[in-house]
Amino acid sequence: MIVALLLSTAFAAEPVAAPDPAAAQPAAPTGPDRSGPPAVVGPVLRDLPEPEVHQIGALTVHHVQVEGIRKVGLVLALQKGSVEIVGHPTEELQALGDLLGTTTAALDASELATLLDVQDIALQTSLDWHQGEAWATAPRERLETALDVLANVLTGEKFPGKDVKRWTRDRTLRLEVTGPSSQASVASAALNWAWLPPDHPYGARPSAEDAADVRSGRLRAQRAAWLSSSPLDLLVVGDVSWSTLEPLLTARFAELGAAGERPHELPLPPSAATRVIGVNMPEQDQVAIRMRVPAPILGDPDAIPAWALNRNLGGTFLSRLNGNLREEKGYTYGSRSSYAAGEASGSFTISVDVPEKWLGSTIVEIEGELQELVDGGVSADELAASWRAGAAAWNNTFANADTSTGFYWTVLLERSSVALQRGLVHSVETLRSEDVRRVAARCFRSEVPRVWVLVGDQTAMEPQLAALGWQVEWVSPEAAFIGGF
Repeated sequence: MIVALLLSTAFAAEPVAAPDPAAAQPAAPTGPDRSGPPAVVGPVLRDLPEPEVHQIGALTVHHVQVEGIRKVGLVLALQKGSVEIVGHPTEELQALGDLLGTTTAALDASELATLLDVQDIALQTSLDWHQGEAWATAPRERLETALDVLANVLTGEKFPGKDVKRWTRDRTLRLEVTGPSSQASVASAALNWAWLPPDHPYGARPSAEDAADVRSGRLRAQRAAWLSSSPLDLLVVGDVSWSTLEPLLTARFAELGAAGERPHELPLPPSAATRVIGVNMPEQDQVAIRMRVPAPILGDPDAIPAWALNRNLGGTFLSRLNGNLREEKGYTYGSRSSYAAGEASGSFTISVDVPEKWLGSTIVEIEGELQELVDGGVSADELAASWRAGAAAWNNTFANADTSTGFYWTVLLERSSVALQRGLVHSVETLRSEDVRRVAARCFRSEVPRVWVLVGDQTAMEPQLAALGWQVEWVSPEAAFIGGF
């Protein structure tokens, strides 16, 4: 106690110097002003280069050099598809597209699969209505191997009998058993069945009987004729210079293909009246609901508002359909919409799966959301979010080989340019609600013909559809699945 008192007395007795007014004051702090929220700065689109175009024989090369991407993306397109080859899709051409890339002249299926796996090369092939494609991605140091694979599967694919038999077995199983057993697959195929007229080249139907008639020799002859008569396009995106690329491509592709023009899509007439296709799959707890309407095509002034419309309708997790059917009503784990625009036709598609007891209510809610867009368009906040999303996707183009190759392939498919695509993205920034409302009225008015597909237990669906006053065309899963290639 005494010690503490002495110490306090001693400290209190020490003189305290008065502050010196002349002493230097500390410098004012530097750095960002945090007295208020920062100013909001809108997205700025990065510069993306146009592809360099080079010609090597019948091969048109679209080259985009991108520094820093570890892999190189390659897309080789034969600019003829099933329509140009025989007038419509067939099982033989389906087999050609599926089996292309299975073997080469030197490697059987197992050896080629091992090579691709060890070399970290991804390969995928297809043959569509108007072109065939072979996609590949490979590490930069294995580019030559990837190019060898592309050239060899085009020129040396043997279609061995055992591989054709395996394809026929798998295809038949798909058409007759696994496909009709999958509710999602049946819904997708049934939508094609209702959307594509059977007398249109795109509306040809698959056939297990025709699949059983596919033969190796005819596939080899068809592949050779296809390759020798098709113009070729090759997209190369990655960290590789043209001086490195040119001799590699000349050695492998200079003698392939033929001169010619890329074909155009065929017009697809829209449905003249609303159709409702019901597919009876007994003992299903859920109903797969699909709906499709015509939409603006590429180059239509309404295409950009249609993109924004789709994004806010069901194109993202936070869009209107999901907010209604998932968050508010609890009918589903998720719903979505998509917008597809081609050079001759376009469409909006809505997809959602719900418990069977909510079928009628879900249809009413979907129609209500469409009518709200017709009546009021979208909000300023929704338009701003669309602009930010478009800008973010643009600025993410060079994230990796897949995103960069996908973007530039879209540019080529749409017969577009990077500058034009940039202008389209920028145009989202100036969209007005009335622009989107105009497109909604064009596509979603109640009198616009729709195609509805409903897949589930017919006994549970019929009373709800009758309450809506709908006339339903009922088909079996087996018939619905043979909906289109």
